[in-house]
Amino acid sequence: MAQFLESVGKVMASLKIIGFAAAAKEISRQAKNVKFAGTKALTQTAVIVRKDVQEEMKRSFDRPTRYTLNSIFIKPASKSDPQSHVGFKSGGSTANRAALKYLQPVLGESPRKLKGVESVLRRKGLLPSGMFVVPGKGVRLNKSGNITKNRLIKILNSIGPGKKHFVGKIRGTLGVWERTRGGVKPILIFIQRPKYKKLFDFHQTAEKSFNNHFDRIYDKSLKQALGAK
Repeated sequence: MAQFLESVGKVMASLKIIGFAAAAKEISRQAKNVKFAGTKALTQTAVIVRKDVQEEMKRSFDRPTRYTLNSIFIKPASKSDPQSHVGFKSGGSTANRAALKYLQPVLGESPRKLKGVESVLRRKGLLPSGMFVVPGKGVRLNKSGNITKNRLIKILNSIGPGKKHFVGKIRGTLGVWERTRGGVKPILIFIQRPKYKKLFDFHQTAEKSFNNHFDRIYDKSLKQALGAK
């Protein structure tokens, strides 16, 4: 409110001594300039907030993928809807791949839900109820520390009697194992529901960024709209 009143004061201060009708028209025009400046500033600030959120994600997460970093979206402010939005995309190639879903545990939003590989193993009766999957020491990971989708598909398709992979408990460890010439190696390990510590506060990061930048951007945008030097 204080920022708005200050803006109105700047508009009034810029008016010349003119007739009532002309003054009313000028006030209307300047009011539109104020709204335009605010809309423009909100969108420009949202771009900065998105960048700051992504930088904080890089510091908080272990090698976040480009998919995860790009899951932050911006909805620009407009004349009809003078609000800008920054948040996580709610969709994805599949429901389980939506970033908001798999990031919820480390955002402190909710317990981790089943991943695609866990759902498949559960349907096949291979993953006991209440258990989840983590990579074993014998599986190759990509640079982000994950098992690629293609590799998971190959593993799931080669589980069974006489095949390369099987589900069993070896030395007290239950999971998917791979037969090798020298014996076996752990590929997917079954564990109880993992406990996650909140690693990243999206709302706090976004709010701090907005508060740090909006006033400066709005003031500059307003001066441009009013033609001030």
